[in-house]
This record gives sequence, structure tokens and C-alpha cells, in this order.
Amino acid sequence: YVRIVGENYMRADGTGIKADSEENQETKVSMLADGICNDMEKRWSSENDWEDNEHWIQVHFKDQKQIRSIRLYWERLNAVKYSVEISRDGKEWTEAAAFTEAPDSRCQDIVLEECVEAEYLRLHVFDVKKEEEDASLYYQNVSLLEMEVYGDFTDEFVVKTPMLGSGEDRRLETPSVPEGYELQFVGSDYENVIDESGRAADTLSDVSVEIGYRLCKDGIWEDLPAMEITVPSNVSAVEVRTETVDDTAAGDMSEKQKAALPEGYEVMEWLAGVGSYESADDCIIYVEEDEQLVKSAEIFAEEWMALTGKNATVVEVDEKIPAKEAGEQSGTVIETAGHIYLRYSDEIKAEEGYQLSFGTLYEDTTVIEGRDLQGVRWGCVSFLELLQKTEQIPRGRVWDYPRYEVRGFGIDVARRPVELELLYRMVEAMSAQKMNTLLVHLNDNQIISQSEHGGTIEGARELYAAFRLESDITGKQGVGLTATDLYYTKEEFADFIRYAALYGVEVVPEIDTPAHSLAIIKAFPQLGNTEDVLAADQLDLSQKETTELVKSIWSEYLEAESGKEAVFADCETVHIGMDEYFGDGEEFISYISELSSHVKTLAPDKNIRMWGSLTGKECDYSEISRDIEIQLWSTQWADPDRMYEDGFSIINSQNNHLYIIPGSGYDRLDVEYLENEWEVNVFENETQRWEIPSYSSQMLGACYMMWNDMIMIDGIEISREDLWDRFYEPLDVIADKLWN
Repeated sequence: YVRIVGENYMRADGTGIKADSEENQETKVSMLADGICNDMEKRWSSENDWEDNEHWIQVHFKDQKQIRSIRLYWERLNAVKYSVEISRDGKEWTEAAAFTEAPDSRCQDIVLEECVEAEYLRLHVFDVKKEEEDASLYYQNVSLLEMEVYGDFTDEFVVKTPMLGSGEDRRLETPSVPEGYELQFVGSDYENVIDESGRAADTLSDVSVEIGYRLCKDGIWEDLPAMEITVPSNVSAVEVRTETVDDTAAGDMSEKQKAALPEGYEVMEWLAGVGSYESADDCIIYVEEDEQLVKSAEIFAEEWMALTGKNATVVEVDEKIPAKEAGEQSGTVIETAGHIYLRYSDEIKAEEGYQLSFGTLYEDTTVIEGRDLQGVRWGCVSFLELLQKTEQIPRGRVWDYPRYEVRGFGIDVARRPVELELLYRMVEAMSAQKMNTLLVHLNDNQIISQSEHGGTIEGARELYAAFRLESDITGKQGVGLTATDLYYTKEEFADFIRYAALYGVEVVPEIDTPAHSLAIIKAFPQLGNTEDVLAADQLDLSQKETTELVKSIWSEYLEAESGKEAVFADCETVHIGMDEYFGDGEEFISYISELSSHVKTLAPDKNIRMWGSLTGKECDYSEISRDIEIQLWSTQWADPDRMYEDGFSIINSQNNHLYIIPGSGYDRLDVEYLENEWEVNVFENETQRWEIPSYSSQMLGACYMMWNDMIMIDGIEISREDLWDRFYEPLDVIADKLWN
């Protein structure tokens, strides 16, 4: 339901605003009508009074106004009893709306049943939260970023959810809107089901998706709330080959005849056949002649044998592989009873999507297909999940694919030495949950503000720092970048990247600059910050040599040398850091632009990722490429709404929900919260909530993080198993939210 408003009376000539109190000189009540609703620094805040929670904002209009709606941009969602009051003279007040619970969202729309006439309007707060767990006990005041007041609606209309029928070439029909408005289709949370043009794919079964539209008028646009629609199955348009199974596999059967998937085994699409079969005791895993696919099949064979206790043999075949009973003798002939076949398929359109054919292509044969190596891997993982629940394989066909494209975990290997053995183990565990991204934070140092350094730059530069990847770069004093206690050779790390790819996991290497760069500064002290001891681990961006040095570091890993492939050759994405830089904003933006351009020139096929730090600097970042993906970890450093509106793609790594810091207040993730409340596309803290549309292609997914800021818990060293337990504990819950 869309309502269009006209003039905001708060900004009309002659409007006056006053409040019962102001917290300080920076939080004046005049900020409520400055037209800025997304800047935390430009807000009104009342006095922080533990004895008296009653606060108010009073607006005096130049003349009588017809008032219908009020929009409040709350900075803190702590008001639990409040009302909107109106008056003709500023003395006698009438209640127009009342609330006895805190607002659900930081942007609250209050719509009155009908227009009321008033010259004065008051937002009157009577009580606020007093909870220890969300820190509201310590903020007994009221805070708003903006307040808007409107008359009656200039337009009111309904945007109806579009319907989809059966048949070929199904498309969403754009809902009608009044003349003067334009509705643009933004997308769906499953782009392979409904693409950016609004075309719906043919599906094996009914599929529920979220779609979104953008309403435009006079060049101003706003995203409408998501709509949920069902894409009905369209089996008649789907080619269901049944070479050795009768036509009942295509759905022409009674419900009693249909094979069923075991309880707890969830996939996006399922077309049931009849009956079931079991895997062979001596299983043959046929695989197309492809080096990477064969290696992946060998991994799958080991996992299959460990799970079932049966034997398995990997056999390479050529492209055409008829069943023995089919009578066709061109190509390698396969045995069918209970065996498995892995292959690529151009028919699979979804990124990372896979198809499982249980006895529908070849009798009693499981065919696992993906559009690429990653898709086949997820098909193998899914089949193993099925076998964990049943030995009887139900005949039918599965199509499955993820909701979010980035499903990740990241680990700081710099502040604490982390052996590659643990990273290999993590890759295998992630793969079993169809998690596809492992961020490796390769360089960092002790947190200066939490360490003993004598209060001097020299003392801070003595703190522990490590650059964990082998480097040939050496400073003038002969000090190299490479960590001396534990490091990964270039060859070892390249092998690890390739190994992870066989498991469907993309390794994303991160070299963090210009902050967290003490390991670099130890080798090149002349390029470090010398003005602030707390910034002693930050590079001096005013020197051109600084940028040239960091560019040379990236060149070392992105350029081939001595006849060998580049170390990062098999990475699809690299991470250039950029978090928590305290220096000059314009120099910082220029540095990001120059370094990212250098990386893109060296590796034009790679994605570039960085930590969200742009809005925290409050400077012009228009020159930053929108192709750079923003890993948003703090809403203070990067406002989610502004990042989205400015066209950046976003990954959720919000610290208060997704950060693990063993031995600290972030010791473990809250698994119960993650399972019951956390949403991938939502950012929130004690006082605010931001929601990025799940249907937008800019919402990429999430990556939970482990930071090794601490090395002890109560004087006892944090072990590798301690790290493992904290990584593994939330893995399945986060993976499920990201896939489904």
C-alpha cells in the first residue's frame, strides 16, 4: 500500500522547534529539520536524566496545518511510552496517537486515521527502556535524527503482487501504477528463478521467492517492501528424461505412489518418482575426463566410503555414456545398478546450482551434475547429506541452488600464528556445509590501545606484528616482510588455494593496509605514521613511496615469476583491507582508488573486496569504483543504507553479531540468536536497524570472522582446538541461513 506525501511542514518557512532539553551543543533540536536523516552526528538528543525520563519536542507552525502523518527517524529505539499530541494554542493538548512499546524500526511512520487541524504538534515521551543487556539503562534520554510532518496524502494506491501462471516463457507483468509514476523491477532473491528482466524459469516444483520493485516519480526513487510470490511448478516445460523409468517419474501418479525425501533433507526443488533403490556395495563413481573433476570425485569417493562403509572406485569416462541396457554402444558403457555418475551440465543455469537425478536418467543410478566444479561439489555434499538420513534413495529429481553468493568465514592468522593444517581442516568442514568463502587475513599486529608500549612511537613499533605470507621484499635495513616465527611459502599457499577450490571453497587473501600495517612499517619505518602513538601501525599516505610500496607487494602475488603462476592466480577475489584508518580522508580515498586500480590492472578478472570504511571518513568517495565489494563490519565506519544507495555490493560481517575474538567479550557467537533472530540482510545494534533488500543483487551474503586479538584466556594460551571449537560451533546455523 503506497501513500505519497507532499510538503514536509517541519521545513516550511516560519516553523519553530523547541525541546524540553538538549544533551549538549552538538545535539540541538534544530537538527530535526535539517533534511539529513542518515548522519549520526546531526541529531537531537535530550538530557540524559536518570531521575526523569519525560522528554518532548514541540513544533509551532506559522499557521494552522492539516496533519495526517509523522515520520520519525529514531537514533535510539528506547522510547517505550510516548504519544503524538496536537494543539491550536500551545496550551490545551489533545492526544492524536499513543504507543506503549518501543518502535520496531529506526524509521517509524505514524499515520493518523484522518487529518487533524493544529498549529502546534508535540512528540511527548513519558518513559524509556532500562535494560542492562542492550545498554539502555545507561542512556536514559531520547534521540532522533530527523522528524517529518505531512498533511493528507497526495496519492494513495495499491501495488498488487504480480502473479505467474504455467506455460512457456513466463514473465512477471509489471503492476499498474497511476500516471506520473514509474515502477522498475529490481530483482529477486533467487535470480535463477526470476531473472532481472522478470522472466521466470521452469521449475520442478513450487518455489517461493522474494521480489522487489522501485517506485519512481520526478527522478526520485524509493524501494518498495519485498513481495513474496510463489513460482508454480512447470513440469510440462521441463525436459525430464526417463530412459529406464516409466512416465510416472514425470509426476503422473497418485500421491501415495510418489517417492519422498527423508525428513530434514531440504532442497529447493523436488520432482518425485516411484520407489527407491540402494547404493551398490562396490560402487563405481563414473566421472567425465576432466582433471579437476576427477580430483573432486576422488575426494567424494573417500567421503562416501567413510560414511557408508562400502567400497568405491573412481572411473573416468568420455562424454557420451550410455547405460548398458540402452543398447547404444558408442562411448563408454556404464553399469547402472546403484552406481554414481558425476558430470558437468550446461542446462543448469543457477550459479553453484546442481542437479541430482535418482534413477531418472539411468536405472538405479545417481547422476550428480553441476554447471561447474563448484556445482558438482555441492551436489556430492547434498547426496552425502541424503545418505546420512536414509540408505534408501528415493527415485526422482532434485534441483538446488543457494540464496546468497557469498557464504563465508574469515580468520586472522597474523596476530596469532595459525598453521596451514588448521586452515585445511576448516576448508573441509566448510565444504560439508556448502560454505564457499574463506577469507585469510594475512598481516596485522597487536592492538596498540590494548598493549603496553610506554606511550611512545618507538615502544609501539616493538609490539608483535606478522606478515604471514612469504615475501621477497626487504627494507633498507635488511628487515623483510616475512614473519620469522611462522609463515606460508608462496608455493604452499598457492597449493592451498587450489586444494580449497576442489572442495568448492574460494580462498580470499587479504593484505590489510593502510592501517594494521606494523609488519610493513617494521621493514620500512620511514613510511609509518609518526604523529600519534595509537596510529603507529598506520602507513603515512602523504608520501608517494607508501602507495608504490603497497602496489609492489600486490604485484609480487598477482604477477607470474620465474615461469610459475602467480601466487593468487587461482583466487577469484582478493581483499585490500582498508579498515580503521585514522588519517586524512582525502588521502585515504585517493589511496583506495589508486591501489584498487593497480590490482585491477594486474588481475582484471578478479573481484576486489574491502572493509566498509567510507562513510566514517565523511568525505567525497564518488571516485571509488562500485565494482569493489564492501565487507561491512561496523555501522559507525560504513552506513549500510548509504552504501546500498550509493551502489556498492555488500557483505554482512557486522561485529556485534559475527565477530569471534577468543578470550574477549566476543569469545563465542550467540548461536541461539543466529538461529532464531539473525537475518543475513539486516544490520542492527542496540538502537538502530538497517535492512538491505534481500532481492537486490547488491546484497551478496555474509562472512563471520575470527580475530586473534588475544592469545590468553585467564593466563592459559588459546590452543588450536580452542580456535576450531569457536569456528565450528555456529558453522551449520550460518551456512543454513545463507544457503536457504
